[in-house]
Amino acid sequence: MALVVVDMQKDNVGRFCHHIVPKIARLIQRVRDKGMSVFFACDSRYPDDFIFTRGKHPVSTIRGTEGVKVIDELQPAPGDIVVEKRMLSAFFATDLDFTLRHRGIRGLIVTGVATWACVLKTAFDAVE
Repeated sequence: MALVVVDMQKDNVGRFCHHIVPKIARLIQRVRDKGMSVFFACDSRYPDDFIFTRGKHPVSTIRGTEGVKVIDELQPAPGDIVVEKRMLSAFFATDLDFTLRHRGIRGLIVTGVATWACVLKTAFDAVE
């Protein structure tokens, strides 16, 4: 079993979702206390990615900027893995599936911001 924390980044966690941070921090600590793996799936895009050019998505979480970093309250610990993603799912065009299989991880807890989009898509893709 492992935990995947989705999009809890400086550009994504604003005043509308900051209330979930303490709950996710407690969950991360419980998972670590049980010796389970923690993954941070983080948006990391290029300014000309189609999500910005074809959609109405505001330009944010650009690679190399401060905004792509995990928020201070949830900083990854040694041994945690940060997965950079360009799409909604943490599985699309990343090494997440390979890493989970290599470690023998067969179950996931998925949490984070934008439940209706990135969290849900990651959970769906985990089942497939």
